[in-house]
Amino acid sequence: MTAQTRSDGDSHNHIETAPTATHITTRQRDTPALLHFLTWSVSYHQAEAVRLEREARTTLTARKAAEAA
Repeated sequence: MTAQTRSDGDSHNHIETAPTATHITTRQRDTPALLHFLTWSVSYHQAEAVRLEREARTTLTARKAAEAA
């Protein structure tokens, strides 16, 4: 029984680490969509960072003007 358990464990580990044709095909199919999403995400968050920085500068200027008044 122990030998069978070890054998099952060894074959299971081998299956998990060896890429199959299905895994490779899935990766090839999903890669363009993933790259599209990542490109969109970077662009969106860069634009959001610019917007927030602009808002922070405006708020800081308004706060300094209010403190001076």
